Amino acid sequence: EDAAFGQLSGLVIGNEMQSHWSWYHLGNVDSKIVIREYSAALRIADLVTRSMHENFSIYVSLEHHWSMSASEDPTKGFSGLEAISGIQKISTEGGNFPWALAFHPYPQNLFKAEFWKDRSAPLRFDAPRITFHNLEVLPAFLGQSEYLFEGKVRSIALTEQGFHCSDKENGEEEQAAAFALAWKKVQALPAIESFLYHRHVDHPHEGGLHLGLRAHDGSSNVNGIGKKRAIWSVFQSAGTAQEDSAFAFALPIIGRMDWNNVISSKFEPARTLFHETDN
Repeated sequence: EDAAFGQLSGLVIGNEMQSHWSWYHLGNVDSKIVIREYSAALRIADLVTRSMHENFSIYVSLEHHWSMSASEDPTKGFSGLEAISGIQKISTEGGNFPWALAFHPYPQNLFKAEFWKDRSAPLRFDAPRITFHNLEVLPAFLGQSEYLFEGKVRSIALTEQGFHCSDKENGEEEQAAAFALAWKKVQALPAIESFLYHRHVDHPHEGGLHLGLRAHDGSSNVNGIGKKRAIWSVFQSAGTAQEDSAFAFALPIIGRMDWNNVISSKFEPARTLFHETDN
């Protein structure tokens, strides 16, 4: 209780539960069963932890597919929108409790850092994806009355997301600019309580993604620390007096004159859902 060695303040239950075949490991199963089983896990975790720690948070884990699924096979994945609405319905019927959301707003294409070009992330509650491009959709959606807990918007933590450093001539600058804009958007959204960047150093077995603040050193150590990338100093300056000067390079890259109005409050009405490739 004296927190001499720190304190846990919350737990994320599982990982990316709407892509259950790949990341939550339930095998081939119908979405209704996934939502039922996951909701039970949330409820049990909440009951156990808050019996000892009143303000302990339990988080739902979702990846960036929102009204679309990452899989064409419905027994391998379903939409985040179906997941969150199903969890809300079950938790309300059984007695509402303060679950929160751990979200992963990767770019539309994980190999393209420039999320400001994401076509599948419009400002709509039924957007196919929620990426940093339309991040403001997430707290606005959870701000609807049926999703509130005791009149408040549920907490949102961004627990896994990063930007790929491509081998283009300006790859490092695009990666760093993506972090700069993402940081500014997060700071403008008070419902988002944390932004955990993935990763510190490239993982050599992450499918060719180079998400690190630093490159891998080429050794057999999967965490071998190589050279600093441009994003390293941008990350270092975030939240300090040097932030705006360190971030200034990003403005022409992302096509902005300044950091004003990075968040939009004007959403489009819902449309017929569409699907498209990650190209």
